[in-house]
Amino acid sequence: MIGICRLYEIKAEQKVSHIIPKFAYEHTKKTGSRFLRGFANPNIRMQDGPKKYLLCQEAETEFSKRETWFTNNIFYPYLAGDKKHLKYDNNLFYFTVSMLWRVLIDQIEDPNIQCEPYLARLKEVALDWQRFLRGEKELPANRKVYIYLTGRVAHHNIDSDEVDYYMTK
Repeated sequence: MIGICRLYEIKAEQKVSHIIPKFAYEHTKKTGSRFLRGFANPNIRMQDGPKKYLLCQEAETEFSKRETWFTNNIFYPYLAGDKKHLKYDNNLFYFTVSMLWRVLIDQIEDPNIQCEPYLARLKEVALDWQRFLRGEKELPANRKVYIYLTGRVAHHNIDSDEVDYYMTK
């Protein structure tokens, strides 16, 4: 499909982009049920996470490099217990902003929030992050972004053996 790449604002072949990176869904399916379920309709099984025509191949490639770096250097080492502390370097920062930007773009386009008073501010942040992701800015003005990896649930008072499974997905 030909359209406007949301990152580079150029007319190009659009790729179907995951809003949340694909590795997160793959891990969830690999370590649990092979189907995903949403909060709004938990009885409806999904094969994959939400996707939409969002980026051109160049943008997909740029984001994919950082996602691969994140999975190899942060995500899987953390899950294996090998990574206890995260160093916020350029790769981690770029990955985090790119993921938050995609979520933000998706939310800004939601018809249910078009009259909300905070919409203008969300659009300002999206533009700031877009300029950073395109390499036009060394750092975005809205740079207080964080990523939290949860620990395992070792102790609880819930009568279930599956607490860790459900709480750490």
